[in-house]
Amino acid sequence: MSAAQQPTTTVATPRGWTDVYEEMGGDYEWGPEGVAAGLAARLGLARPTPCFAQTLSSGGPVRLFQAGDAFYLWNPIQGHVWRATKPTTLAEIAGAISSGGLAAVACEEVDK
Repeated sequence: MSAAQQPTTTVATPRGWTDVYEEMGGDYEWGPEGVAAGLAARLGLARPTPCFAQTLSSGGPVRLFQAGDAFYLWNPIQGHVWRATKPTTLAEIAGAISSGGLAAVACEEVDK
């Protein structure tokens, strides 16, 4: 994994989520030829950088990534991608998820 893709945040990881690269799908999802790179290219997004992913024990497949100046939620099983519209910073999104779950993040679906 290149340094540009490696999560580099000091934001606290929400409960039930991880910021460990391998637990977020590793190179299969986030490498230069990974699933997320293909997804971002198809959607016209900048190269994605993983931030957090729900843990297997939490029962959810959702990933949070940054592309350009925006943050996105991605369900790789269903193939849906949503852009976070409020809050819009990583710290605020993590705080919202910690206090109210995914429902606390306002999003708009990104066209496939």
